Amino acid sequence: MDTAINGGSLSDNLEAALLNSSVNAAHGFAASEIKLALNNDILRIISQAAAGCVAGELKRAECEAGAIGSGVGELAAEIMLDGRNPTFVDDKELQNIIELSKFIAGVSAAYAGYDVNVAIGAANTTVINNGVKDKALLKLENARKYLDDKSKQVLDKFIDAYKKGDIELAKKYKTQLDDAISDWASSGSYEILGVNPKAAVGAAVFAVGELVIPTNVVDVVPVGKLGKATKALGAVSPEIKIIDKIRSTRPTRYAYLTDQQFYLKIQQTMEGQKVSVNSGKTLYLSPDKKDILIIDPNNPLGGTIFPNDRTSSKTNEYIRQFIIDNGGTKF
Repeated sequence: MDTAINGGSLSDNLEAALLNSSVNAAHGFAASEIKLALNNDILRIISQAAAGCVAGELKRAECEAGAIGSGVGELAAEIMLDGRNPTFVDDKELQNIIELSKFIAGVSAAYAGYDVNVAIGAANTTVINNGVKDKALLKLENARKYLDDKSKQVLDKFIDAYKKGDIELAKKYKTQLDDAISDWASSGSYEILGVNPKAAVGAAVFAVGELVIPTNVVDVVPVGKLGKATKALGAVSPEIKIIDKIRSTRPTRYAYLTDQQFYLKIQQTMEGQKVSVNSGKTLYLSPDKKDILIIDPNNPLGGTIFPNDRTSSKTNEYIRQFIIDNGGTKF
């Protein structure tokens, strides 16, 4: 365990590991296909993921091994999928992708001097839970628990038709889902939901517009957007669109997070301290005080989210200045 025991740069050791593993460890899986050698993105992602590991303890080595496993595993799966939607890749190939991703992550960790088993375990978790998941479908499943019973029933039928690749049936249920969510969004039961559930429902509505069904090897057909629901949600809760804008223009400081993890980061931050000011902006300080989210209806990007590395007193000063600069607290 070169870095873990003898010290040294995680980035340097990992780069050497990727060079060696791409040449020696593929066992017939061509290095040109996995394209891991000298990949700046993976070095950045893993370095950022490992940045939070505890310094000076054995757990740091374990943490960094996990960061390597997650980063290498997910990138390997992404490359092997080659832009294909995992929903429409057969189970046998998906299982092969998972196993190869774990193998590549384990070899990379071994060459970098880290615990292979920890890296493989982390790769397995990340690839199964995110790497081979349909991102748009995840948003639908995440929002399901907040919907009313009618919308849930139609959503289940819609997802089933989508997974089967039945474009006509999917479009039929898409229309029904549009009507159901639109009616529900206009009701009092939707209005009493908190900000986070509304944001999840909003993300799901937009996600339907991202769904496409392949008709052959190269052609895909979009399922279509939920026009009525989008309008209804926008009228009731304009914050939903703003949050989705922030999510879709993710800052580079959160590049190590997957789409789903970044969306959850926004949701979790909104569960913390909330400060509304007269300029129309709203500031959220995450419960652990490590992230700040500012929603700004006048910002074309919807606002911004950024890590907070200030001390408690400096954070309080920042919030006080934010209130002053934006015309005072809104009551």
